[in-house]
Amino acid sequence: MLKDLDETLQLLLSNNLKNDVIDQRGYKISFEPPSQEIEQEGTTINLFLYDIREKVELRSSVRSWDMPMKEKGVSKRVFASTRVDCSY
Repeated sequence: MLKDLDETLQLLLSNNLKNDVIDQRGYKISFEPPSQEIEQEGTTINLFLYDIREKVELRSSVRSWDMPMKEKGVSKRVFASTRVDCSY
């Protein structure tokens, strides 16, 4: 899930910065933790994910059952998705 979120953010930034001044000089999008070593090769947009917290107020205790699989006749219990806040 987090990889999908990173890819979506990268795509959104890449698509929306195409005509901006920053694109003329070139830029890199990074998801690595910040370091003391600063690259001098153009502009870097750093999107380091530093905190993930569950949105407790959106927690649901509802559980459901998947439809039985025809071959095995077995159902499985499905829990509600966990919702989180991601801070970059």
